[in-house]
Amino acid sequence: MTSIHRNLLVTLLTAMTIVIVISALATYRQVRQETDEIFDYHLRQLALMGFFEFRVAYAACELNFLKSSLPAMRNITVLMVLKLV
Repeated sequence: MTSIHRNLLVTLLTAMTIVIVISALATYRQVRQETDEIFDYHLRQLALMGFFEFRVAYAACELNFLKSSLPAMRNITVLMVLKLV
């Protein structure tokens, strides 16, 4: 190969390598951002589900506590709750 062919080949290979690396980095950043948004959305949904499940469970326990007909059980439950607080 002559010097002009070699220079042209090296220049084209270098330019193609730079373009490929830049496009790969841009694609990586875009995909990373989109997956972060998806994971944030799923984490938010799980947190909301957990919060509502806690509220439902708490309401069910409170309802059972109010319906309890045994005063001794109420006193024990109140003492247990006070110890937790």
